[in-house]
Amino acid sequence: MRELHWKNASPEQSACTDLAIESAAGFVRDSKNVPGPVIEPSPYAFASFIKYAGMFPGQSPEAG
Repeated sequence: MRELHWKNASPEQSACTDLAIESAAGFVRDSKNVPGPVIEPSPYAFASFIKYAGMFPGQSPEAG
């Protein structure tokens, strides 16, 4: 796999999800298991995930 530049999904840097975007593709991994699996959802699914997650700034969707 190519070298990706990961960013923690939480503003507090405590979330368990890292995100990387390259070209039109998005990638997701567990921030506590960096060498573990990387998920590459379809562009539509990734965009939907980002839109949904953005509805809950500063908290998990379950807490909202």
